Amino acid sequence: MLMNNKILYSLFISVFVFTLVSCGAYRNSYSVSNNVKKVELGMTKEEVVSIMGESYTPVGVELENEIKKEVIGYRSINDSNDYLYMFYFSNNKLTSWKREWVGSPYPPHKVPENTTTESK
Repeated sequence: MLMNNKILYSLFISVFVFTLVSCGAYRNSYSVSNNVKKVELGMTKEEVVSIMGESYTPVGVELENEIKKEVIGYRSINDSNDYLYMFYFSNNKLTSWKREWVGSPYPPHKVPENTTTESK
């Protein structure tokens, strides 16, 4: 009987953790697409990060004619779409941003090469 209780407890904990992780991923996607509405051109990188969150990916940085240009990205996956929101900074000021479709987060379905049937 004690062994059954341990198994049930372990199963409950596993389902609980899975549910929390799943909801967190959905919430992150929702918050990225929702928070981007609050971002305005001219904001500093720190202001954008305070709105969008710390979980950005550095996309690129360069120094051109003493002007530091930096790009950071936030990934948003929802339904069957995968987007990357990219923010472009020049001397720490937001000059533009855009959303790019990265693709589907799910692998494409493989279609057999020869799907025709011949009747003889």
